[in-house]
Amino acid sequence: MAIQGRLPPMDGERFLKHIEANFAANYLTVLGIAQNVVLGILILRTAQALSEPARVGSAGAAFTWMAAGLTFLIVVLVWYSYQWSTYLDRWVPGLPDSAIPFMLAASQGLLAVSVDSPSVFFWGLFATGLVGVLAYLHTLSRIASADFNPPEVYTYHRQHNRGSLLVALLGSAYAFVVNVWLTPSKWWLVPVIVIVIALIAISSRQWNKILIYLTGVEGKAAGPRD
Repeated sequence: MAIQGRLPPMDGERFLKHIEANFAANYLTVLGIAQNVVLGILILRTAQALSEPARVGSAGAAFTWMAAGLTFLIVVLVWYSYQWSTYLDRWVPGLPDSAIPFMLAASQGLLAVSVDSPSVFFWGLFATGLVGVLAYLHTLSRIASADFNPPEVYTYHRQHNRGSLLVALLGSAYAFVVNVWLTPSKWWLVPVIVIVIALIAISSRQWNKILIYLTGVEGKAAGPRD
């Protein structure tokens, strides 16, 4: 016969511990589902665009390949950044924490569905950059030096978020300028691709440095210590 017990009553301390224990898993689950939807749309839309006879071997096909590759890199960058950020940052989630993952998915979804439409794709880059700015502003408004030990982690983490915010803002402005005053084409994608690749490399270096600050070891060498 099964014994049905009751959990201890929920109080303030237990509630905060419950939030802390589940914050990363819940956030990454929502973001992961959204990112998977974006990737599914990206694969289907890219295959559909490249299967059109008029686009085979054309400049349009080259744009589609580059736009699809850039969208994939942005998805990787967002996931990698949030994967580490949710492990490191500690705060009680609010409405922005529920909205931002879906805003990111919507802006990236716009990129995915427009890999064969240069003008719409650059508007997607504009929107993605703006959402990135909001995400970094939210993170900067919630982190505090008291949440990190040693304090160098907070300083370095804050500097990286400020730098990433600036890059997202400039990227959004760049996409706006290309769409309004220039003619969107594959050549205008090249600087964005280079910047996103650089951001992935910089983010990897950032998290590795924070790992060293917190554990004294780096990369794959990090793990449980006696």
